[in-house]
Amino acid sequence: MDGMHRVAKAAMLGLATIEAVQFTFPVEPDHVGVHPDDLQYD
Repeated sequence: MDGMHRVAKAAMLGLATIEAVQFTFPVEPDHVGVHPDDLQYD
């Protein structure tokens, strides 16, 4: 679910572990088959 940005941030901060949670059910993606240029960013 999380992106590699969490891994990169942990590495930059010198962290040995990254906290995480495990969902009890599958989470549907917000966008499927949408080109990145067509996504709306706030």
